[in-house]
Amino acid sequence: MAEKNSRQTTTKEKILQASLKLFSENGYKGATLKKIALEAGVTEMTVFRIFETKEKIYEEIMSTFSSAAPLIRAYLEKEATYDLETDLKNIAHIFYNQMLDNAHIIMIIFKEKDIKSVITEKSLLELKYLFVLYFEKMKEKGKMIDVNSDTITFAFLTSTIGTFMTRQRFPGIPFTPQEELIDTMIPVFARGLSVEQ
Repeated sequence: MAEKNSRQTTTKEKILQASLKLFSENGYKGATLKKIALEAGVTEMTVFRIFETKEKIYEEIMSTFSSAAPLIRAYLEKEATYDLETDLKNIAHIFYNQMLDNAHIIMIIFKEKDIKSVITEKSLLELKYLFVLYFEKMKEKGKMIDVNSDTITFAFLTSTIGTFMTRQRFPGIPFTPQEELIDTMIPVFARGLSVEQ
């Protein structure tokens, strides 16, 4: 019996991996159960027997999404230096690496305009909250100029997400390595916000 469960888990994983690949390449609508079965090397009936619908496959894949928010919250609570450049560099690395870990899921979400993703919306709202809180604290400490924290948060998040999306969409173009980009852009960003001392 254990051998059968092991085989089913393997088959289920094959189906999930095939679905993730097809959803991220072709979008949710472009990946049929037939294409998923073919990619996974199983029959369409096997896919149906394990998941019943494409929507259930999608839901299971989305449940694996891992937000950067808990990692950034932990950094801000335990490791923040309240040096704008240091903190933003560390946070940018955390955020970018977490996006890389979720690259296929993020690509699915951006490909499908019709599919609302509560997961990523919730994650972005939590990130926005954390950044605004951090920037407000920096202003209170007199380490940051008085600018709208929502606007700065939006600029930071969209520039990080934008570089990620560009790299995912155009993998053959030789862009500056991400580490170098963060190490170059964050000081410019931080200097523009820091109070001169």
